[in-house]
Amino acid sequence: MLICVAIVPRRVPKSERPPVRSPSAYILFFSRLAKSRKGEIKPGMTGIQDLSKEAAAMWNNMTIAEKKPYDDEVEILKIEYQKKLDEYWKTVSSTTIREINARREYEGRTKIHRPHQESASKRPKGSYLRFLEDFRRSDDGRAILEAGLTPTGRAVVNVARTAGERWRAMSASDKAPYVEAFQKAVAKWEAKQAKSASL
Repeated sequence: MLICVAIVPRRVPKSERPPVRSPSAYILFFSRLAKSRKGEIKPGMTGIQDLSKEAAAMWNNMTIAEKKPYDDEVEILKIEYQKKLDEYWKTVSSTTIREINARREYEGRTKIHRPHQESASKRPKGSYLRFLEDFRRSDDGRAILEAGLTPTGRAVVNVARTAGERWRAMSASDKAPYVEAFQKAVAKWEAKQAKSASL
């Protein structure tokens, strides 16, 4: 007889987990209301449900000016949360992230991932890509995008095709600003690469 034993991943201590997300303005309001009425809440689920209904009605009847202190506090809490989260990602090990994700997967929750870092080693955009960005923002580019799907293809494909045709038709002097911007960006990038390599 074969017995299968499921290995439960360890629960990562709270101190090693990411910081808790900042609450919304309503949650802040509700938690303050619950604290102020702690002695009045009936024991059990019905007391919490009654308080939730009352809090929702109160919140919906509040004016924007009455909600503003909660909104302001939420903005401050969001900034603090973002700072803590940035610090967390700088210091947390990959092993800890794997352990957290193993536990989250076991519990049927989504995994957490390191935020995408804009790489300092990423080579700057070429002169054509710089022109393409400008073309997309131009009146002609926006008109093509707004046209949507046409017999010649999707809007983004049509924008790229038209931009390519215009780029090839441009003279060297017309391309010069894009080429110069690219060369400056490459010089900066190479200097940064050399500096980081010497560290």
